[in-house]
Amino acid sequence: MRYGAGVTRELGADLADRGHHRVMVVTDRVVAALPPVAAVLETLERHKIHVVLYDYVRVEPTDASLRDAIEVASRESCDAFVAVGGGSAIDTAKIANLYSTHPPADFLDYVNPPIGKGHAVPGPLRPLFAIPTTAGTGSETTGVAVFDLERMHVKTGISSRLLKPTLGYLDPEHTRTLPPPVTASAGLDVLCHAVESYTVIPFTDRPRPSRPALRPTYQGSNPISDVWSLQALRMVATYLVRAFDNPDDDEARGHMLLAASFAGIGFGSAGVRRRRCEAVLRARISGRSPACAARVLGDPQCTCGVPLHGVGESRAASFRRRGARRGCVARQKGGCGACARRPHHLVHAAAQCTRKSSRGRLQQRRHSDARSRHAGAGAVDHALSARG
Repeated sequence: MRYGAGVTRELGADLADRGHHRVMVVTDRVVAALPPVAAVLETLERHKIHVVLYDYVRVEPTDASLRDAIEVASRESCDAFVAVGGGSAIDTAKIANLYSTHPPADFLDYVNPPIGKGHAVPGPLRPLFAIPTTAGTGSETTGVAVFDLERMHVKTGISSRLLKPTLGYLDPEHTRTLPPPVTASAGLDVLCHAVESYTVIPFTDRPRPSRPALRPTYQGSNPISDVWSLQALRMVATYLVRAFDNPDDDEARGHMLLAASFAGIGFGSAGVRRRRCEAVLRARISGRSPACAARVLGDPQCTCGVPLHGVGESRAASFRRRGARRGCVARQKGGCGACARRPHHLVHAAAQCTRKSSRGRLQQRRHSDARSRHAGAGAVDHALSARG
């Protein structure tokens, strides 16, 4: 990683020094019209590097949007990738790089099981340079890319250390145009990554793999990941509210950008707490009534064996008729009563219900500021006491 105001202007020289002549810049339509992409294009032009601009990234990528990016990457035969944007742009670039470099026989070959086959990435990828414009996902530091598999209505992903970007440019100038709600949402993403990676199952409680190559990307909390996760928590508690209140507070925005990357390093090693009670995944994989998804997947860490209370097929059908998604049904029931694990929203978060009333949306907007202001410090205290 490289940090500093204006550090993006070093990109062209870095690519030229490495001998790259043709790069694919991956971003979305909104960011493409903003200063971050302009700065990238300017430095590449100055160093006479040919640019293939792909600005069709979808926020929350789907398998369909990824196939489009893969097709362009395969056709253009670029020798490097530059991702400019949030986690969606960076993850799209990771997968386009993988699939155009090592084309699989089937799209799900590299996708994590049980959705996909989980095949190992066969070899090195082309260089990827990541320039985040939000302080949230930390995707510039991780070997994970996630997307929505539309036909199954689930969020899944691909994990491999070979997916990690070659270099991340943390430029605080790129977060100045973030609206306050996005600043808050992205900051809470950092908070969740840090808390969950710090409190996840310790690496000593996991079985030792027979060979180092079989060690999973997410290994459990460990002394190294703890350093990054704890520092990210401290920075969120100090700077998130400041960045939300004052878009011109460059110090706060810079530290939140660092916190996102620090949390990314932490959860990129430790992983995050696994939400097992998910009605959508349960229903799609098993075809039975919603219950603990871990039971369906044979997860040895889940011992509850209790369905989501009160979320039967008739109830789910009733919600579907009203326009709500299956994931929302599970969330409203608060998760599994035996193990106290809450269901993961996947792509179907309650806020995405298509029939949410205008009154409810108004109330949500009224309370969002207050929630974001109080989340940071309280979560830090909770995480420290949980590990204490």
